[in-house]
Amino acid sequence: MTLINRYTGKLDQQTKNLIKNISKGNLQGLGSVSSDLAKSFDQMVEKWNPDLTIDEIKAYNWYQHKMGLPLKNWKKSKVYNHFSLTDKEISQFVKNGVLFIKKGVEYPQPLAVFLSKNLYALEREVKSIEEDIISKYGQNAYENHIRVINKFKPKALSFFNKSIADRPILKAISKFSQEHLISEYNDDLGLYLEEPTALSTAFEMYLLHLSEDELPRNMSGQFINLYYLQGARKPRDMDKKVFERDKMKAVEEGEKLYAKFLHEGISVNERMKLDRLWNEQFNGYCDIISKKVPIALEVSDSFHGFNFSLRPAQRDGVAFMDIKKSGIIAFDVGVGKTITAISQIASAMQQGRCKKPLIIVPNPTYSNWISEMFGKVDDNGKKLKGVLSGTGIKINEWYNLNNKICQENDIDFDTVVDDNTITLVTFEGLKKIGFSTNLEGDFVNEISNILEQDFHDLKKDNAGYHKLIGLVPSKGQQRRDQQRRESIDNEISESTFDTVCNIDTLGFDYVVVDEAHNFKNLFGDVKKDDGESAKRFNFSGSTGSQRARQLFFVTNYIQNKFKGNVMLLTATPFNNSPLEVFSMLSYVARENLNDMNLFNLNRFFETFIDETFETVVKPNGSLDKKVVVKSFNNMLVLGKLLYNNINYKTGDEANVPRPCKINLPLTTKMVNGEAVKLPLKEQKVTYISMTERQEQNQLAIVAAANNAPKNDTGAILKMMGQSINNALSPHIFEKTPPSQLTAAQFVNDSPKIKYACLCAKSVRDYHVKRDEHISGVVIYIDRGKDYFELVKQYLIQECGYKDKVKSTTGGTVSEVEIITGSTTTNKKEKIKNAFQAGEIKVIIGSSTIKEGINLQKYGTVLINCLPDWNSTGVQQLNGRIYRQGNKYGIVRLVMPLVENSMDVFIFQKLEEKTSRINTLWARGDRKNVLDEESLDPQEVKMALITDLKVLADHEIKTELMDVEGEISSLYETKKSLSEFSALKSRLNDDRDTVFADFLRQKSNFSQRHYLKNPYKDYEDFKNRTYGNTSKRAYDEALRHMNLFNELSELNFDENDATSIEDKILLKFSRRLKSANGQVTGMYYIDRFRDNMKVYQSTVRSVIEKRGFSEEDDIEKIIESVEKDITAKETLRKTLTSPDYFNEVIEKIREYKETMNIDGATPEGRAKEFSDLNYVLSYSFADIDHSKCDIPTVENKRKIKITPATKSKENDSSRISAAEIKKKIEAEKKANIIKVKARAKLKIVRIRMKKLQLEQE
Repeated sequence: MTLINRYTGKLDQQTKNLIKNISKGNLQGLGSVSSDLAKSFDQMVEKWNPDLTIDEIKAYNWYQHKMGLPLKNWKKSKVYNHFSLTDKEISQFVKNGVLFIKKGVEYPQPLAVFLSKNLYALEREVKSIEEDIISKYGQNAYENHIRVINKFKPKALSFFNKSIADRPILKAISKFSQEHLISEYNDDLGLYLEEPTALSTAFEMYLLHLSEDELPRNMSGQFINLYYLQGARKPRDMDKKVFERDKMKAVEEGEKLYAKFLHEGISVNERMKLDRLWNEQFNGYCDIISKKVPIALEVSDSFHGFNFSLRPAQRDGVAFMDIKKSGIIAFDVGVGKTITAISQIASAMQQGRCKKPLIIVPNPTYSNWISEMFGKVDDNGKKLKGVLSGTGIKINEWYNLNNKICQENDIDFDTVVDDNTITLVTFEGLKKIGFSTNLEGDFVNEISNILEQDFHDLKKDNAGYHKLIGLVPSKGQQRRDQQRRESIDNEISESTFDTVCNIDTLGFDYVVVDEAHNFKNLFGDVKKDDGESAKRFNFSGSTGSQRARQLFFVTNYIQNKFKGNVMLLTATPFNNSPLEVFSMLSYVARENLNDMNLFNLNRFFETFIDETFETVVKPNGSLDKKVVVKSFNNMLVLGKLLYNNINYKTGDEANVPRPCKINLPLTTKMVNGEAVKLPLKEQKVTYISMTERQEQNQLAIVAAANNAPKNDTGAILKMMGQSINNALSPHIFEKTPPSQLTAAQFVNDSPKIKYACLCAKSVRDYHVKRDEHISGVVIYIDRGKDYFELVKQYLIQECGYKDKVKSTTGGTVSEVEIITGSTTTNKKEKIKNAFQAGEIKVIIGSSTIKEGINLQKYGTVLINCLPDWNSTGVQQLNGRIYRQGNKYGIVRLVMPLVENSMDVFIFQKLEEKTSRINTLWARGDRKNVLDEESLDPQEVKMALITDLKVLADHEIKTELMDVEGEISSLYETKKSLSEFSALKSRLNDDRDTVFADFLRQKSNFSQRHYLKNPYKDYEDFKNRTYGNTSKRAYDEALRHMNLFNELSELNFDENDATSIEDKILLKFSRRLKSANGQVTGMYYIDRFRDNMKVYQSTVRSVIEKRGFSEEDDIEKIIESVEKDITAKETLRKTLTSPDYFNEVIEKIREYKETMNIDGATPEGRAKEFSDLNYVLSYSFADIDHSKCDIPTVENKRKIKITPATKSKENDSSRISAAEIKKKIEAEKKANIIKVKARAKLKIVRIRMKKLQLEQE
């Protein structure tokens, strides 16, 4: 027995535990005791599922188990480890609203599953089985079903709403409008539909009926009908730009009138029917109820040295994928999409949804994925766990599947990969994975229909494939279908030429794609719809890429075979185009798109896209008018579609603590969600003047662009690239060998690069003056990497940065380092770690730094010297320093812009795309996802285009376009008037013909015996027709009797065709022919109707609009038109005169002087940048990041930032501020416990020593 065991004094429990650990040899160091911080499985379930009751979790797991999932992860639970329910428990769960009954489904469903389909259809189904639900579960259960559906059903939009913003937006050219039939106008219109008529056709008749006051100025209903509804081509004698302008105006005005027509032009009953059908088709889905999806994971208790736990946003992402099966995790940079994806993979594997997932990642993030899944070794040699450490899940590190990798891993591509194994490949590796020849024909057919944008309707067959329905295709169409099928077959075959394995042979059953925006270019343009003479939407993007189509094959194969199991990851799902929105949805949301009848791009554009006619800057520097996509329609519906397939989280929504940011150029600020212009003295702009050398180069580029063949896209793109190069540096454009230049020569000749260097110098000087650690600057230049070394040398020689400093990673580094695509992976990692350790102060980087390289710890300034075409590309780049874990409170994101260069063109594109993406993600009180604070495109154009002649030329062209349009319209008016007399004569002849036929039909019709002695009721009908029981015959007799009564009430002279209104004559002529069973002679009625429309339209929109009547002398009316033509042609001559040109130049010069928006020298702009350097005095803790009110004065208190002694990536950047604080508090408590334990141990030892002495 030891002395400890013989001690008989009283010990508290903590001391007993301490002695117990001593006896087991668990005492570490000076008494620190290891502790297991992991929670029990059920505690973890409770923590991660706060919105679920025990019954809801049990019911959900029961249902999933019934669907065939083994749920191995849940078997660890003591509470939820059994998946059977008795009939009594099931019945009680239905009564309590835990489970729900769905028609045709064997098992009751939990809430999240029950509400995952169209809620209008679901409500109909539930009502159809009302008696069954009530008989089994009671009235309350049935009412709860209906109550839950209505609670989650999206707010219905209605054509009755007075506010246009609260109405559905339906285009007159949409398939819905062309197929939906109505029978009644609003009575107030005085129009009549002879038979059920398509909405679009009824609108056409309504247009021609409108009076002068109801039509837009200088535009007739005929023009809107011809060039918008009918989609007519441009007349040969009409200027293209005038036509485009007028056509877009016809579209805009036509849609306004169509909205008015739907709101007040159709009957109440028709509007109610339209409301119901539109909402059911487009507005029937609720948000995914992920909080009601329980999750449980067997994962590591720690991650890279920290306690592992999912943030709420990450937990929501895992649950979202559990219920959706396929979707996109689109988390902002720093929110943790990789952790979410790894956790979802673990969840899917442990539930039994998959056994062998394939993860496809870009090369820069490959090693990071391995680290986050299975851990890493830190700089001290300590093994740190990853999320999947200890789970038994294995990994195939197949990298890019080159020969070396295949040989080293001894991969057998003819055998299915092992279960419980993740296979990781790069994008290059994806190219090596093809398909076997065993693909089903229906699979290829469906892919063909989607990629070729087939315009037939789709219908799902018994095997789950969508097949075309509708008209029987012609032989020509059948031939084209066969060619399309062969094309897709060939494409799949070609995609296997360089492959080393087949996805179906290896048995992959889940696909994850990181940075999936790299595959966004699936569709290149919107194809012409069947039967149209011209394309409706002249919008195009990047050409559909082979890589995107290959991924489309893969994702659709996995979804078809495994009913889901596709997860895409990206912080920026769409870059610049509605084509990309549709492309990304096509990877994961085919079912949803088909259910909403949005199975091709035309349908998608008809429903959601809003085009406009705007001023744009052409590549050659001139200004032009062009049709552009500016925004989206039906945002509530599109939002539902997006949020049902894309789990999007901004950093603010996920409560990720990030620094505040300042965007430069800064000309506006956000006030109550609106961009408000800053006073001139508060603006900070970055507009830089060209050198004389650059100006000469740009003139040569513009001259070459103007002389290039109109359709030579390659030549134009080449010149655009040259302009971009020249704006960056004339030496890059001129291809001056770097060896012939000194650092000073290169930078001094390149204003934009000099500006960046001077800004970096001012940051360094500011910190040195305050005797502080120097914060980091990132200079992004995605061109001319051969010149990067000259920029580095300039920063060292002229700006004070050191060439060599000791590094904790070993050896030395420069305070200025370079990262390009040719930089090795190991060197990139070393540079990144040294920057994060505060040793490197400036990184000059190309596009390779956009993904996988986080530089946030000490980074305060990012200067983007080459604006990206895509706004989300800018967002990705900004995320290098604007992310969680920054020691500083404010970062600056700077974009210098050179006047008279391609910067104008690119910045304009950024404005368009930012506007679109902000519109897409706008929701409730959500802020703009991408910044618009610094974007004032019209001002920027004025600033960057310094040639007043270019601006004046554009202003005059715009005025001329308006005048040309008015002149063209006047000539059309003159033509209509010159043909009016002949039209009137034809109309009178047709009226006489139709009237004569009407009288004959009326006489024949009136001979029916029952019209003079009507049937009293159905029984009377049967008695008088000798037992005829046909209800249809009786209904027809009733219609005839009603028609006879209406005819009897007509008051007209049978000898005068004009004694009856034309519309009444048309109405009864058709009805009488139909009643008499005659189909011949309709040609005369149709011709009369068409001539009547043209006649009425000419009277209203031409004659009465000019203050005349149809009885006036037509020659006098034509004379008034000719006077207007003469006046407009005189104005056109004035607009083209030199005097007017000079007058416009003077006005523009005055405007530019007033706005103070000229370019300046790099030194001047860098001085303005340095005026903001006081923001460097604020640490992260000094700023309220919930408001981000940027201070206006310097913080006199020095920032106490001590760079790390070890160059180690700060993994706490993945832990939230609250978790970091919690960890610090825990460490404090642990230290207190250690101190107390040591003290008590000392007392124990003294007492034992005393006892030993007493015994001796």
